[in-house]
Amino acid sequence: MDKLSSPQQLNAIFSRGRSMLQKGLAGEFVFFATSTLLYQGSRLVVSLIVAAWIGPELFGTWNVFNLVLIYGAITLLGVPNGMNRQVPMLRGSGDNLGASHIADTSFWFSLVASVLSGLLLYALLPIFGLISQNTSRLWYAILFTLWQFYQYQQMRLKSATRFQQMSAQQCIFALLLPLVVLPASWYGGLSGFIAGQAVTVLLICIYIAHIDPPGYPTWDNLALSSLINIGWSIMVAGLLYSVLTSIDRWIIVQALGTEVLGHYTLAIISTSSLQLFPAVISQQLYPRMAYQYGKSQSIKSLIPLIRQQTLVTAAISLPPLVCTAIILPYIANTWLIDYLPGVIPAQILLIGLAIMSLTGGAGNFLNTVGLQRVYLTLQAMAIVVSIVLCFLFLQFDYSLNSIAFGTVGSYIFYCGALWITIYSKLR
Repeated sequence: MDKLSSPQQLNAIFSRGRSMLQKGLAGEFVFFATSTLLYQGSRLVVSLIVAAWIGPELFGTWNVFNLVLIYGAITLLGVPNGMNRQVPMLRGSGDNLGASHIADTSFWFSLVASVLSGLLLYALLPIFGLISQNTSRLWYAILFTLWQFYQYQQMRLKSATRFQQMSAQQCIFALLLPLVVLPASWYGGLSGFIAGQAVTVLLICIYIAHIDPPGYPTWDNLALSSLINIGWSIMVAGLLYSVLTSIDRWIIVQALGTEVLGHYTLAIISTSSLQLFPAVISQQLYPRMAYQYGKSQSIKSLIPLIRQQTLVTAAISLPPLVCTAIILPYIANTWLIDYLPGVIPAQILLIGLAIMSLTGGAGNFLNTVGLQRVYLTLQAMAIVVSIVLCFLFLQFDYSLNSIAFGTVGSYIFYCGALWITIYSKLR
């Protein structure tokens, strides 16, 4: 590791970093941020409407299955994550041919792995009891398959810093989702909700493959092995982050039941939606951070990007967090009476989300410079803290509020531990 440089050298580094950001990030950011707002706004509105139609118990079932979608990234073995790191680094070092080969190899692997994992899930759903009389395991499995491949395609666009195309597909997604999902949900309930999402994702996958077609089918075992070695720990870090931000739902199901998890829907939807604001910044800066590190091989060149991501994320995240906390009671009292018990827990979690928005730059830094094991350790510790605090608080107040307070406590621990670690590494 390089030691921190002198103030004069750091000023020069900050100037170069600002110049790099200004060249391509500003205009790209506006379009990407707008498309992300439309994309997540569409998902939010559709989810709230369907939640009102089918009630807390059935929507609680969807909340459980949605966790399966989130954790499904493990089925791709970290190949997309390895691609997302290696493609910009290879481009930064001038090896564009190698970057294209890596991207195409990961495409065909991810397609095959998504299909196989969907078939496996179809077989396992009855065993784990994730279906009911009102749902279809076939649509569950189809949505799971398509969603995993869609996540890969998004990462493919990001790794090539093609955020214009990324923004375009998000706008199309935002328009298609209500047109397809709401009629399907009205006629088919929860099964229609799942089927409508599957159809929407399929159409978007076809569109992305059209605007960013892969090369001829290729299967390079050596390249895949390298991508798995690189991407597995990055993927696990992302998975542990997902566990950290969703462990409260498993605790609710275990301690309070599925219907109570349905009451927690406002907390789940609002935090899931608003997490995309920090993700807008993180997704744009991570490939640039990898590109810069591949070019310079120096952590000093990453310092301005870490600082930039943290400050911009905080500035963008706080206003919608405050607005959401204010309007949630009105939404619940007006349209979602059955979900009123989730208002206060949602407001508590929004405080935690404001804290978590400060961790993106630190996480990107650890992934870029190969310190994934440190990252994984901190996340695992935070998950343990979350479980302990949630069950401890439940002893005093057996309610959703206790779960929310325990979760926020783990976020505070995680943020503090992460930044202390980053500071020590930079020293």
